[in-house]
Amino acid sequence: MRLLHSPLIHFFVIGLFIFALQVWRMTERSSDLPVNTQSITMDAAKISELRLSFQQQVGRDANGRELERMIATEVDEEILFREAIDNGLIKGDGGIHARLVQKMLFLDDAARFEDFGDLITRAISLGLHQDDIVVRRILIQKMRRHAGRLDPEQRPSEDEIEQAYQRRSEEFREPDRRTLVHVFLSADRRGAELGQDATALLEQLTTNPLSLQEAIALGDPFPLGHRLEKRSERDLQRSFGVSFGRDVFKSALNRWSRPIPSAYGQHLVWNVNAFPGNLPPLHEVVGRIRSEMEQERRDQRLEEFLTDQRSRYEIDIDIEADLDRAPESTHTQKTPGPTPAENE
Repeated sequence: MRLLHSPLIHFFVIGLFIFALQVWRMTERSSDLPVNTQSITMDAAKISELRLSFQQQVGRDANGRELERMIATEVDEEILFREAIDNGLIKGDGGIHARLVQKMLFLDDAARFEDFGDLITRAISLGLHQDDIVVRRILIQKMRRHAGRLDPEQRPSEDEIEQAYQRRSEEFREPDRRTLVHVFLSADRRGAELGQDATALLEQLTTNPLSLQEAIALGDPFPLGHRLEKRSERDLQRSFGVSFGRDVFKSALNRWSRPIPSAYGQHLVWNVNAFPGNLPPLHEVVGRIRSEMEQERRDQRLEEFLTDQRSRYEIDIDIEADLDRAPESTHTQKTPGPTPAENE
């Protein structure tokens, strides 16, 4: 009971009340936030930034088509950012609120945390959310989810899922696998004699059959082991190279293959067992199918939203001076309307 009468507890409760009041006041004022204009301008300076960013990431200049895609993406993200604000997605996001308040406390020595709601409103009126890359990314991502949300009737039905399962059965089928033993001949150890040694060893194993262990002993040590269990063609490609996996799966069972090259040297392969891939039952992949179908429909909803929004914005793209430098460029004049959609 003494704890309830503690001044510290009283102070804490009052602080929570003030915080809640400020958040409520900020929410009430959200309708007064500045309305976004319906014009987007991509000037030469902004496009130069896109070109520089591409060059730093890829190591070369963007060509005309790549530059157009970057411009289209930049315009779409600006639309999503503005629509996120217009749809009130900045409200109730604690991460965004905390970041804006932090900025105001840094800029204004007289600002107090107790004025939480006022600080957020002031930060937005000053456009601090516009230039903050973290805030922009959060709002753009939230708007993507908001625009792509599915109503219950838009989600895939059980019949649609089963049809997708039948239509894409080969996609869900498990890959064929092999269990194999290989005799390894090292390129580093044998150098120019590698091919000759491999041919001679194959002739020896064919003429005088040996056990698998005896055959392995005639080759060189291999760090990944000489027996590989239930490996798919892709597994082998990742470990040895594309041609190795393909050649192993073309080789017959229970006989020595011709010398098969890899990044390490040459291999004589004995396919011990073959395991054909099976189609898993629907109940094992239904979650994956549903998730992929829902994502496809969310993407479609988002694209429909962006297509509609592009027609509502006047989009000015001034790229003559900069795009002249881009190879294979397609010039786009200042044009109102859905320029990004045409570029995609």
